[in-house]
Amino acid sequence: MSDSTTFTADGGYQANSHSAGGELRRSRAPRWRAHVVAAGAYVLLAIAFSWPLPAQLQTRLTGAPDSDTGVYVWNLWVFKYEVLEHRTLPYFTDRIFRASGRTNLSLHNYTAFANLIALPLVRPLGIVATFNLVYLAMTVFSAYAMFLLARRFCSGDPWISWLAGAAFGWSPVLVTRGMGHHSLAAAAPLAIFVLLLIRLHERH
Repeated sequence: MSDSTTFTADGGYQANSHSAGGELRRSRAPRWRAHVVAAGAYVLLAIAFSWPLPAQLQTRLTGAPDSDTGVYVWNLWVFKYEVLEHRTLPYFTDRIFRASGRTNLSLHNYTAFANLIALPLVRPLGIVATFNLVYLAMTVFSAYAMFLLARRFCSGDPWISWLAGAAFGWSPVLVTRGMGHHSLAAAAPLAIFVLLLIRLHERH
């Protein structure tokens, strides 16, 4: 909508941009609303698909503790221990192979980003509940990242974009990986990388 014009007493005129500004604000509102609704729906989907895990956050895991799942829980614990209690870099620890000094974890299958997100939650919620919450958050992030990517190709239909995110976030391969290989279940960077690559290509 173009700016309105107010004529003055001396025959001049004065531009009024309030109507244009209001129209711009109104056009932005549905955009943000679509993102909030999409993310909220993914949260509900994460709860539904992982049930009854959300009701047993303190006592259950997505896989057996003596499998790879237990290793990722240990990752979270040792990350918290080194950063909050030992106040050192989390890529070295004396919690294993103590006789040989501090073990280098830089080549270990570490989940540093997820552990960083979990850091403020570990003390109030505990290791197991925090681990489960971060896992659920990662599934939501993966779905929402694909939602953003899909909007680049079907911006006229947000429902198609939302379905693409749901199909990706809870695809058989990611759900299966969530039972043990949590570093592979956190797939949001894949969609974000492609989205950034597209934007970089468009700028050049």
